Amino acid sequence: MEVQLSAITTLVRYYDSLLRCFTFQDFQLAPTIEEFEHILGFPLEGTSPYQHLEHHASIPTIAAIMKLHPKDLEEKMVTRNQVRGLTQGYLELYLHHLADKEEWEAFMDVLALTIYGIVLFPKIEDFVYYTTIDVFVAKKTRSENPVTVVLANVYGTMSFCHERKGKKILCCLPALYAWMTACMFKGPVDVRYPSEDLSHQGLKGKGGNEWAQFLVGLNEWKVKWRLPWLEMKPSIQHCGDFPNVPLTGARYCINYNPVLVQRQFGYHMKGAPSPDYLTAFFIYHEDRHCTEMLRRVRSAWENVVRVEKDLRSGAMDNRVSYHTWILERVREVKLPFEPINDQSASEGPSQAPESEEVKQLKVEMEKLRVRNARLENELQKARNDFVDMRNDNEEKSRAYENIVKSQKAERDYTFRVKQDLAAASKELSMRVNENNVALEEGRQWKQLYEEAKRDKREALKRLREAQVQVQESGHQMKEMTTSFEAELNQERWKLAEAEGEYRAMLKQMEDYIEE
Repeated sequence: MEVQLSAITTLVRYYDSLLRCFTFQDFQLAPTIEEFEHILGFPLEGTSPYQHLEHHASIPTIAAIMKLHPKDLEEKMVTRNQVRGLTQGYLELYLHHLADKEEWEAFMDVLALTIYGIVLFPKIEDFVYYTTIDVFVAKKTRSENPVTVVLANVYGTMSFCHERKGKKILCCLPALYAWMTACMFKGPVDVRYPSEDLSHQGLKGKGGNEWAQFLVGLNEWKVKWRLPWLEMKPSIQHCGDFPNVPLTGARYCINYNPVLVQRQFGYHMKGAPSPDYLTAFFIYHEDRHCTEMLRRVRSAWENVVRVEKDLRSGAMDNRVSYHTWILERVREVKLPFEPINDQSASEGPSQAPESEEVKQLKVEMEKLRVRNARLENELQKARNDFVDMRNDNEEKSRAYENIVKSQKAERDYTFRVKQDLAAASKELSMRVNENNVALEEGRQWKQLYEEAKRDKREALKRLREAQVQVQESGHQMKEMTTSFEAELNQERWKLAEAEGEYRAMLKQMEDYIEE
């Protein structure tokens, strides 16, 4: 991208350091995270912003990414202006080496590191300093988004230049230039190739004077308030306990104020912004007392407030119009350039004496001039009122569209509910019929159960009678057994007596024979 440095240096002179914005004759502009997300191609939503650590990335970590031995990388580290880093020349040679070996993953990482140091975060010419390497390592190893770092460097370098009354602008100039041209030209501007579009505007290749006249002629009617490629989605309005948005850069922390640029989000300014919501801070990481502020910033980014419009009750003072407030701010900060009015040729050395008619005409012209000035003021006021009315109408139109959509959604919902109720009623009827059938079957089963219970009782009764009969039969059998045993014992006794008599007779016979 070809950047016209004269445009950037002219734009920086309009920077309002206290409010973190560019203040023009009747409006203000400020780069936002949402705009830089698109320009840089780094969507912030769903990712974590860069968080500055109080130590540099280690040499082994950097070497692992670059596919180098830590000792080799340490040898290539050099110091320039008391800052350590890698030279662009070494990185380009190493890129050729990686391309020859077809190590494309390492090639892309080293190329990205070079772009980070030379384009996104420049500090020393042809040099990638260590802090830039930290940002790259954070993106590579911790997936931290660098868009907030780029935006912080934009605000930081402009505030630094404003404080020091002119220093080198050290930030991502292509991103700032793309944002500037996209906002300040009504026609479509491709943020990737803005110079090609500017050639049609007659500003390509212009110098500082031409850009100064262009910027001094800008008013709220000539800028593009909402960039066409921004989606209508909630924007970051403030973070945590900060009234605005804190940004952590490569070298410092700084804030910016979305409350000042609600028109860039698609909403007009209805009042003067409250000073309490414009609190500024600017700290360097080298400052030993910044640890607590860094902790606050990290904590704030854990509670990001994304809404379409800043609705905080104290953010705007509706008692004072924004136009009155901005004109007072312009008188306070004093614009860097004044419009150049073409003067007529100088009067000749001799003039005819004025006639009475000429004097009357001059008086009339003066009256007309005063009237014209009054009419211009009224016209400007009418324009401002028209802008407010138009913005109110747009808001009402959006509200009406939302109401229509809501009513349509309610009608659709009611229709679906009716359909669901009809289906549910039909299903309920089917369930009632099934329930009636089940009840009838239940009654039949109950009747069968009662009959089975009666049969069971009768069977139990017969069983008990049979048990009684069995018991009686048992008693009879026992008595018969007892009687039989008694008779058997009697017979045994008789048999024993007969056997005794028989033995006695045998003995008598034996005795007789012996005699």
